[in-house]
Amino acid sequence: MKSEFENCQSSKRDENSLYTLTKKFVRIVKNSPDHFVNMSQAAEALNVGKRRIYDITNVLEGLGLVSKWSVNSVKWVGSNMNEVLSSEGEDAASENLSKHHTEEEITLDKEIEDLTNEIADMSQNPSMLENAYITYEDLQQLGIFQ
Repeated sequence: MKSEFENCQSSKRDENSLYTLTKKFVRIVKNSPDHFVNMSQAAEALNVGKRRIYDITNVLEGLGLVSKWSVNSVKWVGSNMNEVLSSEGEDAASENLSKHHTEEEITLDKEIEDLTNEIADMSQNPSMLENAYITYEDLQQLGIFQ
């Protein structure tokens, strides 16, 4: 059974997944005048970093759905946005993806936790601390720096 933390973490990831954010971004474009959007304003509206908006617009541009009009703005040039936003046939695929995504996330979270614990153990082990540094001379002896 998932803990409250895991449920919260998973729901936050689902909420900020590229797929979900892309659908929200397309809705913003759909509701904007002339289907023209400032990416900084979209980032603020979606409460994400501009980098995430650039990821979305780069994918949509690659698909021929948006075109960059300036450094910080895009315009919808693709087909009917309702087709992009429709959920027909999407529920089963989304459920399968979500289930797989969740199992993969659980595995990765466990690996991250294990590695974090190993690093903490190594950094507190006195015998490991003896070798926890490198000198300038050590670096000079490496073949790559010769």
